Amino acid sequence: MTTEHSFRPTAEDARLLKLTLPALGNLVAEPLFLLADSAIVGHLGTPQLAGLAAASALLATLTYLCVFLAYGTTAAVGRRIGAGDLPGAVRQGVDGMWLGVILGVVLGLAGIVFAAPLVRVFGASHEAVPYGVTYLRSPLSDSLRCSWSWPPQVFCEVYRTSARHS
Repeated sequence: MTTEHSFRPTAEDARLLKLTLPALGNLVAEPLFLLADSAIVGHLGTPQLAGLAAASALLATLTYLCVFLAYGTTAAVGRRIGAGDLPGAVRQGVDGMWLGVILGVVLGLAGIVFAAPLVRVFGASHEAVPYGVTYLRSPLSDSLRCSWSWPPQVFCEVYRTSARHS
């Protein structure tokens, strides 16, 4: 007995797609950046590529370990919005952002200070360590600079959004 099912997208499917496509793009961005970096740095030499490999493995690990915050905050905010508690959702979102800033600053500073031993732990040879340290410190330094500028901007946007819905 064969049952035919046909899929007909609904308006809700379209809304879900609008939400999930940016999230998917966010998840694949980091590996694509690392792939592009590898293609470029591979032309410089073996030690440079080895340093990049160790540092990028460390950055990818750090990214994947910290993704819990984005998923956890999104779920918590969604539950609050679903319950009709917009002020609670805003508080939950702001709390998640501040936790992200604190984690980013602490992990970023630790990564910069302990870059050489961390790159060694991820398998870089003595010759590759300086290249790995350079590659690791660059995005961590950029993240630290950004972590001080975006919370006020995001807070203003959250405030404006909550004021519109009040």
